[in-house]
Amino acid sequence: MANTDGKVVSIREELRSLDDRIADAFEGELSSMALSDLLREVKQSSADAQEASKAAEVQALDPKLRPADVQAARQQMSDADFRAKRMDAAAEQLGGLLEKAKVREAEERRAKEYAKAKADRDQLVKDLGEYEKHAVAISELLDRLARNGIRLQEANRGATAQTWLYSAQKIARGAEAEFGIQHDSMLPNLLDGVRLPNFRKSRTSAQGYMWPPNTY
Repeated sequence: MANTDGKVVSIREELRSLDDRIADAFEGELSSMALSDLLREVKQSSADAQEASKAAEVQALDPKLRPADVQAARQQMSDADFRAKRMDAAAEQLGGLLEKAKVREAEERRAKEYAKAKADRDQLVKDLGEYEKHAVAISELLDRLARNGIRLQEANRGATAQTWLYSAQKIARGAEAEFGIQHDSMLPNLLDGVRLPNFRKSRTSAQGYMWPPNTY
């Protein structure tokens, strides 16, 4: 590949060297994932250097080599040994950076979750302001249902199967004919099953519930 001056540059030369990226890691603030990838590459580089050192040693000890070739092999072995030691030192310090990055990211996640939990809480504070209005409406509806039940008892005196007036909740909820006579845990009676606490403590009220009316 040619640069703007017409000079041929290899892809390897275009990329930043591993040593440069190691140095950059200590000057910046890489993510734990990026540091893990870099650390893995550094360890592999150390392993490759160790293999290269062994190969160069075997070559340097070959009695068939000329002195110049022996010197070159020894230089390769020395360079590879230094490379391995340098990568091992880098790996140790990058490991420390990685642990710090994990701690930092965990703190950032906790901070984000705290902010989200607080925002959700604050929204609930606003939404709960609607509770009292709905609870009052439900209490009034249940009170009407209870009063109507008493009226139906009177109205059904002497009624036949054809003229019998069933309760409003039986009809509205599509319950079986035995509703209100036999207990059904899968379809509790609203008058007995609903409990609506007061939204705020009242010094003028002798009970803590809007419904049922006699719960203290």
